[in-house]
Amino acid sequence: MSTPLSMTSSQPRLTVNRDLLLPYFAPYAAYVIIATFGADLNRELDYAIRIVVMGGLLWFFRKQYKGVIGPKSPIGSILLGAVAGVVAVFVWAGLVLPFHDAATGDVYGARAFAWRLAAATLIVPFAEELLCRGYILGLFTQWQQEKRSGNASFGDVIDSRSIHELPPGAWSWLGVIVSVVAFAVGHAPAQWLAALAYGLIMAGLWIVRRDLLTPIVAHAVTNLALYSYVFKTQSWGLW
Repeated sequence: MSTPLSMTSSQPRLTVNRDLLLPYFAPYAAYVIIATFGADLNRELDYAIRIVVMGGLLWFFRKQYKGVIGPKSPIGSILLGAVAGVVAVFVWAGLVLPFHDAATGDVYGARAFAWRLAAATLIVPFAEELLCRGYILGLFTQWQQEKRSGNASFGDVIDSRSIHELPPGAWSWLGVIVSVVAFAVGHAPAQWLAALAYGLIMAGLWIVRRDLLTPIVAHAVTNLALYSYVFKTQSWGLW
């Protein structure tokens, strides 16, 4: 069994993984809950509520998030994220089109589209990348490391360890696979292959740049480019 995290005079006690689950999961859960129970709302109000609630949760828990800025230059991370986000648009579209007709789907008016675009670029990238690449990838990476050393069970990792102990960019194949699958299942079945590939790209950015800023920027740029194309061409099936 692993030794519980302790507090020393020089270093404050880190929050254990069990207590980090709510800060990392709540914004994403709020999106799902509002989408589920807000079906009867008009679209503008629906997405406005998502932005306010998710944004509020992200701000409220902001001190619990580690690894957004890594050891490398944030400017470099932003630039790489922007380039990767554009490239990932083609990956996404290329893997969705064989399974879904781009001409089908719900049509959005200009105002509803603007609200959805705002949520997809300003809020969703933070919520999804913090959960998938920040918490899930880190948690299962930490568990695999502990298993290799024979020090802890999964319960010990949840109760006595903290993903904040991990160095920036830490990863394992188990962590990458579980985080990618978790990201994919949050999408429609026709998008699963695209989401798996996209999740691998985002995990790669975390590993290469050792921060969450790069995949967050990439995710936002992908959504901005994809949604703009969808609206301009009326290819509603791509999102």
